[in-house]
Amino acid sequence: MIKLRLLIIFENKNGEERCNAKEIKDKLKSQIGELNDVRVDKNHLEVDLFTEDVNIIEKIASVLRERIVQVVDVSSEISPNYSMYLKQRRFWETHESLEEIWKKEKNQKEKNSIRVSIQFCAAMVHYQRCNDATAKEIVKRAVKIDCDDELVRRIIGVDLSTINRDDPNLESIIEQMTALN
Repeated sequence: MIKLRLLIIFENKNGEERCNAKEIKDKLKSQIGELNDVRVDKNHLEVDLFTEDVNIIEKIASVLRERIVQVVDVSSEISPNYSMYLKQRRFWETHESLEEIWKKEKNQKEKNSIRVSIQFCAAMVHYQRCNDATAKEIVKRAVKIDCDDELVRRIIGVDLSTINRDDPNLESIIEQMTALN
């Protein structure tokens, strides 16, 4: 049997807070077994796991008591259209999509700009897990990279000149990222 890596997107009608991600992950692990990660955003929950049993999707839905929005087979379905994921605050998928673009880029300045964008997405994944300290550290490292600030703004909507390099405001960064387009 082949193990699939699935990303299951659920509504967040119950209003789970991002700081509940670890609690939700522990609850799911105790009832369904191993999974990679749980990320919480104001509009959705993301459950990331490897499985051979596709019936597990319904089990997770019943534990969460949330409606399934989308099931993504990560190994084959991450779209290169990162802006679609970004608008939906699906930062992990945005990160994965940008990484594919980054791997192919030859121009070093543009490659660095994409890398900064990827790191901002990674920071927001940590933010969704309520790991603010790590998210801020990633942002602090990202803003030190020599890149084309305008290209970063076009890719993820973040104006690097507005970032407090000592204490980044994560909420403000998310607002900039999701206001794009």
